[in-house]
Amino acid sequence: VWYRQLDIADSAATASTVAEFESAVGPLTGFIHAAGVASLRNLEQLDEAPLRATLDSKLWGAWNLHQLALNRTVKLFALFSSISSLWGGLQLAHYAAANACLDTLTELRLQQGLPVHCIQWGPWKEAGMARDQVSHDMSRMGVRAFVNAAAQKAFFRAVDSASGIYSAVDADWNALARTFAANPRARLFDDLVVQEDSKPALPS
Repeated sequence: VWYRQLDIADSAATASTVAEFESAVGPLTGFIHAAGVASLRNLEQLDEAPLRATLDSKLWGAWNLHQLALNRTVKLFALFSSISSLWGGLQLAHYAAANACLDTLTELRLQQGLPVHCIQWGPWKEAGMARDQVSHDMSRMGVRAFVNAAAQKAFFRAVDSASGIYSAVDADWNALARTFAANPRARLFDDLVVQEDSKPALPS
């Protein structure tokens, strides 16, 4: 097992680490960007430090890998986004914005005809960055946390599909639709019709 720890937002350090790996192991043909920083902040309390830390790990880390991938024959380029980029989240404005940047980077690679799979994840139960409070808030909305086996299955299902943006959410879709219907300004699920035995599938 080859392992190195680095600041993914540091472009020089990232390039050096990739070069070191390729010298020791061989050419890289795939990148999976799963870096992130989790913190809870009310919007009125949000200052530069948590915003910068979140953007560094999400946006700039992914951008550095994107730049490195341009000079290589890459078969897989996977980004771990979040459902917060779809519908936001309590105390997660900065995290939602950073993940929306990953979605935008995905669109850029798609326009350039480059391979890319961006997965907007729901919370993970056995791993991941969702704090207990975040998972609790989501469960009240009807969003269940993934166990690792189910999350891995969703990941391989996405990357085995065509390039694009995918959403991986284990949810009670009726409960989720009711939650959003209770807010007159939230129109995301107005047209969602879910039967009791249905399970929405990838892609989103």
